[in-house]
Amino acid sequence: VITSDHGFLLIAPGIGTAQAHGRAIDPHRRHVFSSVAADHTGEVRVPLADLGYADSPLHVMFPETTAVFDTGKSSQNFVHGGNSLQERVIPVLTIVHKAAAGGSLLKYRVKANRQPDVAGMHRMLFTLNVDAQTALDFGSSRTVELALRTPGGDDVQVELVQVQGSDGSPVKQQAGSIHAPVGGQVEVFFRLLGGEAQRVPIELYHPGAAADVAPFVTQDRFTVSARAVAVAPREPSAPPPQILPETAEAATETAPVAPNAESVADWLDAVPDWARSFFAHLQTHRKVTEPEAIKLLGSARALRRLSKDFEKHAQKAPFLIRIEMVAGVKHYEVEGNK
Repeated sequence: VITSDHGFLLIAPGIGTAQAHGRAIDPHRRHVFSSVAADHTGEVRVPLADLGYADSPLHVMFPETTAVFDTGKSSQNFVHGGNSLQERVIPVLTIVHKAAAGGSLLKYRVKANRQPDVAGMHRMLFTLNVDAQTALDFGSSRTVELALRTPGGDDVQVELVQVQGSDGSPVKQQAGSIHAPVGGQVEVFFRLLGGEAQRVPIELYHPGAAADVAPFVTQDRFTVSARAVAVAPREPSAPPPQILPETAEAATETAPVAPNAESVADWLDAVPDWARSFFAHLQTHRKVTEPEAIKLLGSARALRRLSKDFEKHAQKAPFLIRIEMVAGVKHYEVEGNK
């Protein structure tokens, strides 16, 4: 709470004349105290009891205007007291914090881009900036805590290997978090470990409550390395039941595999419209031959266009894609069970 004393009234020299009130020794320049409840022309009278002064029999009189009472003294260029806005209003400013102590009203945004892998490590560049449309940034923190995770992938562990500025300068990391400099570009080297091999997006987020950071999720996906699991020896089990010839023949047919729980549209939205049918078919059927790809894409020219930037588009898929030549025909196949 910030407050101050009341102001004063400036009097321009030579303007107006002093206002008489009884003897010149009775009034002050802007008020008169009296025990008599008498009203006078050009004055305002208020009982002190009405102003909260309990048990006071006195009354106070003010000029109706900004005039001064005649006190028999030489005029001055300012006066105190009386009935004016400057003299009666005491400013009081109350400051209420919208954020908790230690927090900030600033909003930050993150942008990130995948870079080529290095020595078996994933690599990503990101920048953290203040959203200039929400607040001014003077006095703000120069670093904000960020962390990496996989959206909805609690079984995937993010292992930070190295964090540095784009110029090679060190960037502080602590307990799996990155103290990212505001306005600077940060280079992150990391690995992903999980129960099975798969491809997942990465989310950059603020793990605390000291800053308002909009999470950023990459469209590109990163490969998760399956953890090595030691398997204890098992007792020999009973031999499998014999399959009848007609059953074996039916078993050789490969049925389409339904898409996993992750909605196809979730990641296909990041794929260009002209290539979307190819990747949707690949996720459902696990394999696409070159002639099938031409039909799905509409022309051989579209397939050549896809082949030119295939790795770029394939990084958005939640599965690994293997390209093989079988009897002179190119096959696109999904690796593993994901």
